[in-house]
Amino acid sequence: MSYPAKYPPAVNPENWNAMVDFFNGFTPEGIFKNPYDYMIVTDGTNYYACNSYQIIFGGPDDAGGVDGEDANAVIKAVFATADCVYLGPGIFEIDGTDKITITRSMDVFGAGIGKTILKDMVGSNVEWFRVNASHVRIEGITFDGNNLSKAMFHIKRHETDGDIFDIVIRDCQFTNMPTGHVAGGLVTVWDVEQKDLRLYDVTFDRCIFNNDPETTYDNVAVSYCKNVTFRDCYFDLSKVVILYNSEECRVIGCVFTGFSAFSNLVLGRRKHVVSGCLFSNPGVSVSLRIVSEGSDSGYHTISNNTFVGSYINLDDAAGSISHVTIANNIFDTSASYAIGVAADVNAITDINIIGDSINDSVGHGIYVEARAQRITITGNVLETIGTGPDAYKGIYLYQCTKCVVNSNCIRNPDSYGIYLNGATYNIIDGNQIVNSTSVAILEAGAADYNIVSNNIAERAGSSTAITTIGAHSIEDNNIEIAS
Repeated sequence: MSYPAKYPPAVNPENWNAMVDFFNGFTPEGIFKNPYDYMIVTDGTNYYACNSYQIIFGGPDDAGGVDGEDANAVIKAVFATADCVYLGPGIFEIDGTDKITITRSMDVFGAGIGKTILKDMVGSNVEWFRVNASHVRIEGITFDGNNLSKAMFHIKRHETDGDIFDIVIRDCQFTNMPTGHVAGGLVTVWDVEQKDLRLYDVTFDRCIFNNDPETTYDNVAVSYCKNVTFRDCYFDLSKVVILYNSEECRVIGCVFTGFSAFSNLVLGRRKHVVSGCLFSNPGVSVSLRIVSEGSDSGYHTISNNTFVGSYINLDDAAGSISHVTIANNIFDTSASYAIGVAADVNAITDINIIGDSINDSVGHGIYVEARAQRITITGNVLETIGTGPDAYKGIYLYQCTKCVVNSNCIRNPDSYGIYLNGATYNIIDGNQIVNSTSVAILEAGAADYNIVSNNIAERAGSSTAITTIGAHSIEDNNIEIAS
């Protein structure tokens, strides 16, 4: 007997013997059996399902009593008993008001993105595909809202459920939501109990999330979950992907583009990792926003990403944020500042900004606002900062305290290299500022009790490159150069 194909033969009502043979194929050694115990296929009008030995329903001898023209009914009937299902190529016309729910451990495989398409033909205000079980794997399917679905794909745990975990969504697409869809309409991962984070270990791998219409609601939402991973995914959306009140999530190797007016990615709660991603959104203000959700917010790592035309912002409006590391990222042509620590309401503390490369920023390179404490800015390279109309600075500390700025190289700032406005008890040490058009390092306002030492500062056309005004500030062992 020949080896079976990966996918069954083309569907037509006269081809059932070949389809059944597909299920019963072995290698010559007798060690391989087709992994699917059910398959559902379509000829464009009807939907047929069979198991290893017979047509179950939808075919010429509809033993299951299910309408073969009703994709929802055929899929739901198979999902009730299957362990491993294959959905063949073609468009499965879905009634969005008739929810399909996975309530048991199972694997669901399609023929690939753009080949197996579940398409909502009716529209619904709630999701029409739901995962409500552990140990679920879904691969190779396009979920198409057809600009009708206000909600589409949910992974959900309710108060009466046990823990839900071990869910993998791979090589799938989520697309075409209408303007005005509900929050998290495209994809939502949500523990409805909102208490103990009992929905966890969920992975989206090599998935595509795209949505053209503008919307005021989040497109993708992870809420009250733990250990949700987006790996090598592509996001082309109109609004945010949010990790809301969740912990230990990872966004690795993803691409974010198309966000015309809103943040790309919002990190809430604590212990998230964003690494190896590309945020390409020229003209958008904030690509990555870190927000406070409770007193223990923070402990994130943002590393080895590339930001084109946008920036990172830490926003403490709802509470304090601490212990965030922003390291080894590239910022190119930022629409405003590249990294902003906006501690204007509550405290932001213990932030490490290390080894980042900032090039051609319209606003400040790194901006730290009032109430920020213990911010370490070290080993960064800033080039051509402040190309906008105002006098922007390379590194701007505004009324913050106990910060360390050391071993940074700032080239061609539009005005000041390092600017301390009302900032106190900070250490400015071992930096190199090249070709600043204003004073390279300047204390202003009520700045005082700062240590400014071991810096090399070059000011265009002047030998006065460092100016301290605080009565208790120390300026020592610096080198000032006139260019």
